[in-house]
Amino acid sequence: MITRLGWGLAVLILTVSDPLAQPPGSESVESLFQEAQRYHLGLDRPRDVREAYRRYIDIVKRQPDHAGAYYNLAGICFEQKRYDLASGYYHKVIGIRPDDADAINNLGVVSDRQGKEERAAAYYRKAIQVDPDLAQAHYNLAQSFLRDGHLDKALREAEAAVRLSPDTPSFVSLRARILGEMGKLSEVTMLVVAGGFVAVVAGCGLWYRRGAKQ
Repeated sequence: MITRLGWGLAVLILTVSDPLAQPPGSESVESLFQEAQRYHLGLDRPRDVREAYRRYIDIVKRQPDHAGAYYNLAGICFEQKRYDLASGYYHKVIGIRPDDADAINNLGVVSDRQGKEERAAAYYRKAIQVDPDLAQAHYNLAQSFLRDGHLDKALREAEAAVRLSPDTPSFVSLRARILGEMGKLSEVTMLVVAGGFVAVVAGCGLWYRRGAKQ
């Protein structure tokens, strides 16, 4: 699916810390979360995703509203191409934090991988509604529009992504590609119009000659 959409769909953002997900008095759970992330990211030890996954599961058993653990579980499942599970975990995050634009955007990425392209675009639009400054969602939506041939809309979203993050090469590259596609379209349109004009002139000439003979 990523090759169909082309050029670097959203990178799923890994939560490094999530103090907002912790209620008062949950220091032991927070300690477990930090330890799980060390395994997840390979900080001061070899990376062990299986151990990280096990620890995140333990965390959500102890604290079912721990959005950070669900977020990272989703990221692991996405890496492993277990998209149904990833989707379920992102829905858990949104159930806890309805305005988590990153999780909503990532649900769009998962939906794209599942071949649910219209649903993916809907998630990207929703993420932008929640956070208009989320450049990655604009970029993803631009690719959706480009895939569907809506070049004007694709350009609008690509320009928004570049405006918000001008130093991101993939954003700049996508905008340039869309402009190139629009240029090709303009050339083709001009050729079609010119061809139609020639046909009309030729038709008028033929009609005139026939009329002169009658």
